[in-house]
Amino acid sequence: MLKITTLIITSICLLASCTKQDFEIRNLNGNNIKAFGHGGMGHDHTYPMNSLESVLKCLNLGMDGTEIDVQMTKDSVLIAYHGEELSYRTNLEGLVHEFNWSEIEKGLYMESPFLGYKISSLEQMFSQIENLNDYEFSLDVKIYPAADVDGYINTYISALINLVEKFDLSSHVYIESQHPEFLARLQSQKPDYKLFTYPSSFETGLQTAVEMGLYGISIANEDVSKEQVETAHKQQIRVMIWQLRSIASNKEAILKNPDIMQTDKVNDLLRLLN
Repeated sequence: MLKITTLIITSICLLASCTKQDFEIRNLNGNNIKAFGHGGMGHDHTYPMNSLESVLKCLNLGMDGTEIDVQMTKDSVLIAYHGEELSYRTNLEGLVHEFNWSEIEKGLYMESPFLGYKISSLEQMFSQIENLNDYEFSLDVKIYPAADVDGYINTYISALINLVEKFDLSSHVYIESQHPEFLARLQSQKPDYKLFTYPSSFETGLQTAVEMGLYGISIANEDVSKEQVETAHKQQIRVMIWQLRSIASNKEAILKNPDIMQTDKVNDLLRLLN
């Protein structure tokens, strides 16, 4: 009898830990946290991060949006891909900007359990999302070394602007970058875009965001405190938190009152916030 009682109590506790909780949220987003997937459904899901399947699954579950890692091919096509090297989980090798899209689109994710999924261009992805403007997207701009960095950045910005305008997403995208020059050049052309600095530390990020008049800071959960989020909010700087790979880190981040969360535990964050 004691064993049965213990089992029932344990089950109730586990259920309670996975259901909605009441959080007193205070932020610059109307005191609501926008819930984003990390590359769709996140790390270690059955779909590879940044794949069309992962993004569609995330959005169809009811998330506000998703983060997508963005790189540019040799012929200026923006693709959804995380690793610097194409050998990261695919059957291709080399840097993204060394290949044309026609070569990369033939590649497949080959690391178990991701066998057979394709790399997607952002144009393909946005074309296949129903009710696209119902969602928001944080585009994490990946800029890896190229021979002509200035020319590369200018071409990248042109490709990004063309994509955003083609799908009428200017009010639905956040653009993250670790590269201040990229942000400055994009801001000079599109001052209304919501730009986030992706800093090495909160202090550096806050200084950059304030000096440049950026929309926000994108930062790992372990690198920011509740007090620092509040400091950013006092300067009208939004905070987007990522590196959320557990139930505990989801809860911890919510208590910091960020404006946006990028999680690898999509279902758990939905239960906590909805």
